[in-house]
Amino acid sequence: MTANTSTASGQTTSDSSLIDPAARQQFGLLKWLIEWTFSSKQKLRQAEKVLLAQLKTPYQAYFIDIGNVVDVDGSEQIWTLSLTNPQAEERRLPLVVLHGQGMGLAMWYPNLDDWAKQRKVYALDILGFGRSTRPVFSATSELCECQLITALEEWRQQLKIDEFILLGHSFGAYLASCYALTHPDHDLWLTYSKFNLHQL
Repeated sequence: MTANTSTASGQTTSDSSLIDPAARQQFGLLKWLIEWTFSSKQKLRQAEKVLLAQLKTPYQAYFIDIGNVVDVDGSEQIWTLSLTNPQAEERRLPLVVLHGQGMGLAMWYPNLDDWAKQRKVYALDILGFGRSTRPVFSATSELCECQLITALEEWRQQLKIDEFILLGHSFGAYLASCYALTHPDHDLWLTYSKFNLHQL
């Protein structure tokens, strides 16, 4: 319920304090959904830019076209960040990092400079997350998992990365494990976010 009151100038205002709390909560949710739907890409770019501005290592950010892994009528792209330190040892394996559920590649910004001191680093937005393409995945968990693994493999092939370290956090660690099990013939080291990379 809303109560209308008149001001000295004759204008009518509403007393929002008398609005039913449940109705106010629903309106707030609706407003949030509208803002998220129409401005999330722009806000994501802005937030990522702020975080990556903290990096001291030179980096490149670009999309990798992986073809139509999920959508047979379209083409998917994976947003990728690569860091190369001229002083890093070339003989060291490159590092590929996968973020957690509901996150993106910028979550790694506190770690990237340290890792890049020794090796080339690739961070990516998993297909369906961050700035990568967001296709409609299969509702079947097994097929959805296969689509994600295939997307990662297509990404690897496009960048021509052979032997590498694959590191994941949370959901990214799960995906990394699935990828390693699906491609046992690949030359890769599988690790998780608490492992000491200086050992490799």
